[in-house]
Amino acid sequence: NGPVYKSLVISAGGIKLQFNNTGEGLITRKEKLTEFEIAGKDGHYIKANAKIVNNEVFVSSPLVKDPVSVRYCWRNGAEASLFNKAGLPAWQFRTK
Repeated sequence: NGPVYKSLVISAGGIKLQFNNTGEGLITRKEKLTEFEIAGKDGHYIKANAKIVNNEVFVSSPLVKDPVSVRYCWRNGAEASLFNKAGLPAWQFRTK
């Protein structure tokens, strides 16, 4: 199986996401991670910056000061950008 969302930690300026099924680690096959969106308490999701740090994904946006939720590949036609090193894509998810 590919990476599956496990949990989150809200930290200064963003959200750190942990995953199960990371195998040898997380990678992207693109120039950067895409298809991540972040929301504040208002529940309005916007496109987010995402990067892999220490086998976790850090998601943020300068437009969301107090983030509470993240979703990934949530739109029709979304193309996976997060994989484990075995080449299996992460599953679509939304945090709560």
